[in-house]
Amino acid sequence: MYIWIIITLAAALIAIVVWTIRHQLSLKRRAYLMREAINNKDYSFKLSAKGLMAGDRAMQQVLNSMGETIRMHSDRSEVDSWKNLSRVLTHEIMNTTAPIASISQTLLSQEEIKGTRTEKGLQAIGTAVHHMNVFVESYRKMSQLDEPKRTFFPIEEFIKQVTLLYPQTEWHVENAECHSIFADQTMLHQAVVNIIKNAVEAKAKRVGIKIELAETSEGAKYTYLYISNDGSPIPPEIARNIFIPFFTTKQHGTGIGLALCRQIIVTMGGDIMLADTPHNGYATTFCIRLPYGVE
Repeated sequence: MYIWIIITLAAALIAIVVWTIRHQLSLKRRAYLMREAINNKDYSFKLSAKGLMAGDRAMQQVLNSMGETIRMHSDRSEVDSWKNLSRVLTHEIMNTTAPIASISQTLLSQEEIKGTRTEKGLQAIGTAVHHMNVFVESYRKMSQLDEPKRTFFPIEEFIKQVTLLYPQTEWHVENAECHSIFADQTMLHQAVVNIIKNAVEAKAKRVGIKIELAETSEGAKYTYLYISNDGSPIPPEIARNIFIPFFTTKQHGTGIGLALCRQIIVTMGGDIMLADTPHNGYATTFCIRLPYGVE
């Protein structure tokens, strides 16, 4: 009898040791995956907390929420850095071009240069300064974003207003009648219109908008706004740079549109990304994620 008791205890002890080792290996792997995600700046990476013991589950939920917090602070810090850079650059450029424009206008007003090559040269300088000022003014927008005034509003009416701007486009809208969204309506309108404007310039004939409301395992609610189009697809080597300020592939582009979109969305506590896999029937899909309610 004692032998069976000893065997039973030994078996139980072995089972506990095996479980402990497997548990530690599982925790070690989770820690490795989370560390790799942070090293790769993938702050949206999360691991499921389902099936874990109470203490491990609580720890995993904290780690998941910490990644999200780091991402938000990182995005906001990056936006603030670009704002400061834009503010300095626009200030310095405007200070340089202002006297050039003033001197050019003064010389052009003199009668003795009328009809001469000097007049044509000064006119060319004036035109170049004007284009530079327009260019700088577009960048000034990046450093002058107001703090968002977020409220709940019906997304269906919001989308209707956007579609009116592009009556020649074929629109496909899903789930808009079911949802409201928590955002600064004016700022979100500017961001969405910028995305659609780019799509139209890429020869898009159809634009799809889909709304989803999702909740994370930690209980945070988000509204997902998917904007798809059938225009020219964005190559991978370009896709990784499209939200970087001043980056453009257009001959006369400023590189401000999508960068400004990202700043607007980040300022509202959300994020924007280009989907790795476009929605069915489309060449490109952008995803805007916004918190559903006060953070």
